[in-house]
Amino acid sequence: MTEGIWAAIIGVGGTLIGTLLGWLLGKINVGKLRIKVDFVQEEPYYLNSEGKQKFNYYDFQMVISLFNNSSKNIVFRDVEMLFVDSKRKKLFTQSVKDLDRIIYHRPFYDIEDIGVINIPPQTGLDIKAKIFVHDFEQLKKAKEIYLLYKNKKFNEKKVFVKKCNYEDLKAEMPYVRKENFLKEEEKNIGQA
Repeated sequence: MTEGIWAAIIGVGGTLIGTLLGWLLGKINVGKLRIKVDFVQEEPYYLNSEGKQKFNYYDFQMVISLFNNSSKNIVFRDVEMLFVDSKRKKLFTQSVKDLDRIIYHRPFYDIEDIGVINIPPQTGLDIKAKIFVHDFEQLKKAKEIYLLYKNKKFNEKKVFVKKCNYEDLKAEMPYVRKENFLKEEEKNIGQA
């Protein structure tokens, strides 16, 4: 009789320990979100004004690669790029636009910010994105770029993207006409 009681106590104790251990292991999230940002194109845009080209904005096009190597869904939201100076002091942030979410308003268009993305476990995805920076003086001071995002608990996460240097960026450039590049023979053909 006592052997049966001991077997029952051990069985109940083993079940409780197994349940507790399973619950604790389920709370531990070993994997995490892997993020890689590849800049596809960086280009300044100028407007023609009074015989000169004046800085309008700097266009960054990129691909943000995400991979969730955990066993739970991960939320990726409120995405911004953070630009910092040489002392890692915040200069400015710029919201990241999703190039797959373009809204056309003829003759113009608008690009929406990256929305809430729910990434299933063991899944990867690429986001074609873009940012526009209009603040010339602050951009010239930038030395590093970080990606900021929030998770499902609205905790802000920061990921280093790259070092940068825009000190050589010009506020104005001379306006150059196409005719200035034509050879003398081509100019004469137009006059004949």
